[in-house]
Amino acid sequence: MKIARVETLRADAGWRLFSFLKVTTDDGLVGWSEYSESFGSAGLSSVIDALSPLIIGRDPTRWEEVTAWLQVMTRQSRGGLNQQAIAAIENALLDIAARARGISVAALFGGPIRERIPVYWSHFASYRVRNAAHIGVPAVRSRADVARHAAEVKDRGFKALKTNILVPGPDGNLFQYSPASAAMPAGPS
Repeated sequence: MKIARVETLRADAGWRLFSFLKVTTDDGLVGWSEYSESFGSAGLSSVIDALSPLIIGRDPTRWEEVTAWLQVMTRQSRGGLNQQAIAAIENALLDIAARARGISVAALFGGPIRERIPVYWSHFASYRVRNAAHIGVPAVRSRADVARHAAEVKDRGFKALKTNILVPGPDGNLFQYSPASAAMPAGPS
């Protein structure tokens, strides 16, 4: 089995890109990886595209060898976007290696640590404060909206949630407070 094709795919969510890597073998097996070009990694897809010819024709089940090869080929500029690109490629190769063996990726590393993981609601309220129109949900503008949203989360069966800090702005509507982000006025604070 050899790597035949590497494709970078992006989905515009309206406020950020969701990026995926698809690696296809010569016998049709596909491995997937998700990576992020948001938050300081602009151009990552282009780096993956530039590294892709280096792995065409290689055995995807030998991911350590492929990763080591890519490390050598990027030795002049280790880290940064090159390392993120190599990680995305490695994750897709791990997916192929597991599929080729008919096992989960976790089984490649000795099996899962646990059989069940509780799921929490991520970005509670923060996406609705910033991007409600993009995702077609009611906007969260007030503490009462936060309470209604919390009831929705509970009604859907979630036992936990994670959010960003929300504070009232000068107009009284909530906004996401991100002091370490350049997205804040006069940021980063």
